[in-house]
Amino acid sequence: MNRLPQRLSLVAQTAAVLKDEIKAGRWKNCLPGEHELCALLHVGRVTLRSALTQLQREGWVRTSQGKRREIVPRRGSGILKPSDRVVFLTHLPLQKLPMFAIVWIDGLREHLSEEGYHLEVHEHPACYSGRPERAL
Repeated sequence: MNRLPQRLSLVAQTAAVLKDEIKAGRWKNCLPGEHELCALLHVGRVTLRSALTQLQREGWVRTSQGKRREIVPRRGSGILKPSDRVVFLTHLPLQKLPMFAIVWIDGLREHLSEEGYHLEVHEHPACYSGRPERAL
């Protein structure tokens, strides 16, 4: 740990230090226990719990009764790889879709392109069957 929280807005600074350490990959799946974090950060349990509650509200950690706080994977952190593809599944070929659907898909493709995504249209009748997982 490169820095320790200061007394000014201690909860916010503690949360910021924890976020920085999570981003840096110090902890992989779960945070250490409260006693260990208190010792590392030189803060009390009330301050730490408030910071952890803030991280939970912001979606950085997940909690469940009797278990350690789980770190939520973040996009761009190397844990999840973001994709630039969006796949649209249909049971009919594009040529057989109603005109309004083709116009809608074309508009969707344009909007996604403006945001840096690529729309792929895949046609397979089995996608709408009782067992679509085979087609997928």
